[in-house]
Amino acid sequence: MQIMVNVVDNDDSAVEMLTSLFKRHEVRYRFFNSAQDFLSTPASNIASVTFISDDLPADGMQLVLDRLKLGTTASAIVMTCPGVTPSRIVQAIKAGAEDVLEKPFSSDQVLAIINRVLSSPTVVIHPAHAMPTRMANELTFEEQQILSLMEQGVAIKQIASRMDISVRTVHYRKASILEKTSCNTCTEVIAKLSAMRSHATRPANIQTEGVFYTGGMTTGSDFQPASG
Repeated sequence: MQIMVNVVDNDDSAVEMLTSLFKRHEVRYRFFNSAQDFLSTPASNIASVTFISDDLPADGMQLVLDRLKLGTTASAIVMTCPGVTPSRIVQAIKAGAEDVLEKPFSSDQVLAIINRVLSSPTVVIHPAHAMPTRMANELTFEEQQILSLMEQGVAIKQIASRMDISVRTVHYRKASILEKTSCNTCTEVIAKLSAMRSHATRPANIQTEGVFYTGGMTTGSDFQPASG
């Protein structure tokens, strides 16, 4: 499988380290000093991993993530400064980042991420745990996978193992799920999800000639107006 690695960063030390690493391992790569440089370059049609600095000026990180959302073969990794706050990491995950890599990082960490993307397992969402349209529109596919597993009672460590991501990333994505759904706990999210499914399968009230009746088909004398 071919893969292209993009790096959007103006940190000379990080660029130098990554250049040496990619050349040594014969990885195809492209560097961009700014979000504008990245956005002005035609998108690649092969699978890619894009490492993005979280301190790009003028909301550069968000602009790059928005561009990557348009493709189906791109994975985004946000590189953060040392001592980054958890809220900043949640913001990056919520914006669409697949994972977060805190500087300074090692060559092994970078290669592990690239290898994981190349062999990333897909967690199949069982039809019984499919997301209602409204919630599916709010959550990324990875967040839907995590929520589906949580709904099945799978523990955080097991979720991390099944999805081949870190426990920390699962926690950050869980925090993003809670924020997007305006819930305080996972139990509350699951209850909200159940209520959405129940509402989606409930027969709609239909109004005909001023009389309400609920679901089903009626003919002749079989017709019974709904009470209330």
